[in-house]
Amino acid sequence: MRGIVIDPAGVPVADALEANRGHLDETGLEFELRQYPDCVGDRLAGPGVAARAALLNDALAQYDVVLCARGGYGISDLLERLDWPLLESCAPRLVVGFSDITALQCALYARLGWVSLHAPMPGSTLWRPHGDDVAAVIDVLRAWPGECGGAVAVRGDLAGSIEGPLFGGCLSVLGALIGTPYFPRDLAGHVVFLEEVNENAARVLRYWNQWRHSGALDGVAAVVLGRFVHADASERAALEALPGRIAERSDCPVFTSTDFGHVCPNFPLMTGASASIEDGRLTWAYSPGPMLAGV
Repeated sequence: MRGIVIDPAGVPVADALEANRGHLDETGLEFELRQYPDCVGDRLAGPGVAARAALLNDALAQYDVVLCARGGYGISDLLERLDWPLLESCAPRLVVGFSDITALQCALYARLGWVSLHAPMPGSTLWRPHGDDVAAVIDVLRAWPGECGGAVAVRGDLAGSIEGPLFGGCLSVLGALIGTPYFPRDLAGHVVFLEEVNENAARVLRYWNQWRHSGALDGVAAVVLGRFVHADASERAALEALPGRIAERSDCPVFTSTDFGHVCPNFPLMTGASASIEDGRLTWAYSPGPMLAGV
């Protein structure tokens, strides 16, 4: 496995990456570090977008695992700049990250059928070297591109079990891609996992209406809501009531989990893996096989 750590988002990587590089070395996994060339300047201006796109294209073309340093903003600027014909000829790459990285992971699934890992990133304080969630990420990276899996605890009423491909990430980032070539044409039968940060309950429900009215949720097997967190303590009660309000507006079972989101712990979940919900757990498993391009 050849891995690389890059920072494709439009926000500079904090000191956490330097602190966590030692832990990556301790795992025995070999990761090259290639950072944005600061000489280019503004990451969100034209030359900065081009530089970030070049960094991402090179990483996807050459490495088995692309571990994103952190999220932030600006991934959607890169999607039209990816070399899609080249990527179609590559073996599937595993992109690891969450938050704004969700846009890239969604596009790779929609266009190429590639799986990806919603998981902590080493340029963030959510990468805890001795955390069980990070240990679970390392287990997946050691196994890639072979069989791997994971699980999170869920809550919700269920008689029997639910199965389907797993898909998800950051609610607002994914919602911004609905109607574009970078969002799956059909999520029928999928188990959709979603989380969010610094969005109040009213805005989350507005996003949810967009998902519903667009048809993006038609035929979805289940929805699993991770943590929805906000820095404003006055939002706590409204966010705690949010799962019930979303369930009222949904035609499929809705579950909750405290095991993932923009928080610790943030256990890995793999878009494109086979998932099942039973006995209070969402379990996912991946086995190498043909990718379903143009999902």
